[in-house]
Amino acid sequence: MKIVIKKKTRTKTILALRDKIDNFIASAAKHKNSYFWEPPRSADSRRYMEFYNSFIFEVEGVEYFVKESLDVSCKNVYYYKSIFVDEKKKDLRAIKKVLAQLNEILKKRGYDDS
Repeated sequence: MKIVIKKKTRTKTILALRDKIDNFIASAAKHKNSYFWEPPRSADSRRYMEFYNSFIFEVEGVEYFVKESLDVSCKNVYYYKSIFVDEKKKDLRAIKKVLAQLNEILKKRGYDDS
């Protein structure tokens, strides 16, 4: 489901998107060097460790598509992430800029984090 952020979007929706982006950034940091991890021995544990996550959102007319996955083989652990901004491949900095934009929108609305 695509989340669209405009001037009159509810604060609750913006907070939910901000949390989703925060989780993506934390996951990217956690799995950054996952290639060097040792995978679990049992196939059951390897499948349990795997995941796939994607979401689409739009902020101020710019569309973002974010996708991440963790694949585990018998020998290696692979983490993939893709970020597309208006169908152009970007890196994690683009998502961090959007997070700053969302925080600025919330700040203008008087929302306090603490």
